[in-house]
Amino acid sequence: MSRVIYLSEHSSDGVMSILGMDVVNVKKQTDFKHLVRDLSQKRVSIAFVSEVVYKWFKEDINSYNSDFEVTFIVLPNDTDHQQLGQHRLSELVEDAVGIKVK
Repeated sequence: MSRVIYLSEHSSDGVMSILGMDVVNVKKQTDFKHLVRDLSQKRVSIAFVSEVVYKWFKEDINSYNSDFEVTFIVLPNDTDHQQLGQHRLSELVEDAVGIKVK
C-alpha cells in the first residue's frame, strides 16, 4: 500500500499527524537524495513538503518529480506563507502544456 508523508523543518506537526501522516524532520543539511531513496523503499508515493523544505531542496524536488515515483506537493504553512506551492503548480502546468500561466 502507498504511503503519504509530510516533510517539515519542525520535528512535529500536530495537524499532519492528526490527518494520519508521518512527519519527517528535515534539516537544511539533510542528504535529500538519500532521503528520497529511503522514501521510495518505504513505498511512499506522495510527500507533502513545507515551503521552507521546498526552498532548501527546490532543484532536487523538481528533478525527482519529473522522473521518480515519489510525487512532491508543496503545502503553505500558517506563519510564513510565500505562495511557493502556487508558483510550483504554475511551473508544472507551463512545462506540461508549453504555455506561460499567470
